[in-house]
Amino acid sequence: EEKNSKLISSYMGISKEIDAELIVEEILSNIQNYDSVKIVYQDRMSGLVIEADDKRVESKKSTAKENLPSVASVGGRDYIIKENEATELLKAIGIMAENGKVKNDMIRKYKDQGYAGMAITNHFYGGNTCVSRELDWHDFVMEYARAYYEGLETAKELDFDLIFGIEQGYGNGKEILIYGVEPEYVAERPFLIECDLELWSKEMHKAGAFIAYAHPFRDRVYIKNPNEIPPLQLVDGVEVHNYCNHPEENERAQRIFENSDTILIAGSDLHSTDFERSNGVVFKHRVKTATELAKALFEKDFELSINE
Repeated sequence: EEKNSKLISSYMGISKEIDAELIVEEILSNIQNYDSVKIVYQDRMSGLVIEADDKRVESKKSTAKENLPSVASVGGRDYIIKENEATELLKAIGIMAENGKVKNDMIRKYKDQGYAGMAITNHFYGGNTCVSRELDWHDFVMEYARAYYEGLETAKELDFDLIFGIEQGYGNGKEILIYGVEPEYVAERPFLIECDLELWSKEMHKAGAFIAYAHPFRDRVYIKNPNEIPPLQLVDGVEVHNYCNHPEENERAQRIFENSDTILIAGSDLHSTDFERSNGVVFKHRVKTATELAKALFEKDFELSINE
């Protein structure tokens, strides 16, 4: 997997960073130990499959994504998981849940992609949330935060920084991203359930949070006015590069906001592990907590990582 000008190579349970131009040499040195090999290259639109043994080499183009195995890290080593062949074992050792899904698979995926950490910003109360709104406010927030809390142990095992965040809808399909608060701070403020964007901004900024306008100019049926721009004085940044936006939507956001005083960020907006690259930000130092993330964003101590 590409990481800036380098690649992350995973072999025999060990991941390491190598120069991109050395990838062929790396592959050749590893495959000498096997009787046959299958190499899969995939990007967002197409792929190439190369199969070889001591008698033949065949290659074919592929438009469908290969069903690649998951990867889990245990004790500092990476293990390829073929879920359908080891279900009972994976459940017994705590890697697979009873529903058949690999636990915290998004965390494992981002770690495998070479990321140092991620912020979980699931849809909150004002959006398409999967948490029941029949719960009282405190229980709702805690249930919303469950994915974050359950992921902390896996993140610790992987030496991966997991950070709590919020994606809150404020009307007509528009949303903001909030970084820099913990679940308890939000749970103590039940009045937020009725708050508009201005009051959300006020309460989050009291805690030093960083607020960004999410995926601007996204043109979807559930968004009534894609061209509407929120009052920029209520937010601190704009997600000008969203991996799930159309390229022209991101290009427009970059063009319109690049000369403004607002801080430009990039994000993934990914809802599954079915991806091979993403957008994000690259900090000059490790960011381990929500407070550190907000501080680094305010200080513009980062570069955008754009892989659209």
